[in-house]
Parts: sequence; C-alpha cells; structure tokens
Amino acid sequence: MLRGRSVFKFIVAELHLWLGLVSGLIVFILCLTGTIYALKPQIEDRLKAVEHQFDELLENDVKKFNKQLEKSRHKIDLEKKS
Repeated sequence: MLRGRSVFKFIVAELHLWLGLVSGLIVFILCLTGTIYALKPQIEDRLKAVEHQFDELLENDVKKFNKQLEKSRHKIDLEKKS
C-alpha cells in the first residue's frame, strides 16, 4: 500500500486526488450551466425553428393520412354498393 512513502504523503495524495475530482466536477457543472445561460436566446430560437419544422411535417403527414383514409372509405363504399 505505502511502499516506501510516508503516511502523511499518502493521505495528502489521496486528498489531492479526491478534492481535485470533486472540485473539477463542480467547475464543469458551473461552466455547462453558465454556457447554457449565456446562449439561452440562441438555443430557444433554434428550438422554435425545429418545433416549427416538426409541426409542418406532422401537418403534412396528417393530411396524407386523411387523404388515404378518404380513398379507403370511398373504396369500401363502392364495394358495398356492388
């Protein structure tokens, strides 16, 4: 475990490791949230554009589905009359 190192150096090294990892994680989270906060207007604009594109695609799919449904109903009505 120690292999020639003093107990003090071992404890200091372990503390340095774990405190560095924890503080690094905190700094990373702060940087990430700060970036999101600073770029909030651009992110919202991009999300609105994507939402608009999705709405258009969904609307087109609904129209296609309704057309196909009407064709199917018409075909069923013709078969019933025959």
